[in-house]
Amino acid sequence: MFRKLAVIAAFVLTTAMLVNAQQATEQKAPPSIAGKWNLTLETQQGSMPSELSMKLDGKNVTGTMNSALGEAPISGEFADGKLNFNLSFQSSNASGQVTFVGTLKSDGTFAGTMDFGGQGLNLPWKATRVPIAEVTTPEPQKDAEAPRVPDVAGKWTMTMEMQIGTATPALVFKQEADKITGTYTGRYGTYPFRGTIKGKEIQFSFTMDTDGGQTTMSFTGEIAADAQTMKGGGSIEGLGDVTWTAKKDKS
Repeated sequence: MFRKLAVIAAFVLTTAMLVNAQQATEQKAPPSIAGKWNLTLETQQGSMPSELSMKLDGKNVTGTMNSALGEAPISGEFADGKLNFNLSFQSSNASGQVTFVGTLKSDGTFAGTMDFGGQGLNLPWKATRVPIAEVTTPEPQKDAEAPRVPDVAGKWTMTMEMQIGTATPALVFKQEADKITGTYTGRYGTYPFRGTIKGKEIQFSFTMDTDGGQTTMSFTGEIAADAQTMKGGGSIEGLGDVTWTAKKDKS
């Protein structure tokens, strides 16, 4: 009788231990950080947004970072809520390794610092996950047309009024729906840019090498109804605000 009771007690105790161990394992399972994140780096020149795409294999992190400076592969590690990853940076003036370290916060966002080449910059950054939109099939609407995105693809001639004078750089736009890429060719050479179109509004920016070092140029403007001209304003780092117009070159 006592032996039977002892066996039953041992079975109950073992079952309880297994359940508790399973619950503890489930509670300690780390959150997945795989997916796309909107990362914002705070610099002396202002905020620099980029898109961070991460894949997670155990502790190993791989992926890409896409910003106005281009796309670069990343590699690093995520463990115990701590993220660190590196990417290589190259330009005509400098090259080196960029290091990001951060912590996954309780609200599901990342926060940390960035350093370039071990200089101890410690520039702050934060990242929020890009929500996965639910795919729905909207009801067809009669007598309703989707808003048309102006077609700006092609070659353009820009006239830019600056405090130091007038410049006439050449622009080449490539377009994929509301996303634009292309090149700006001016006094200091040809540089790639990225931007977007929302309705009639256009914005694009890039960083170029000048006599005084790297300079960021940002432009916003409005596209004419016939998509043959546009105009707007902008800023050149170190030189102040500018106004500009642009006309599409005839084929």
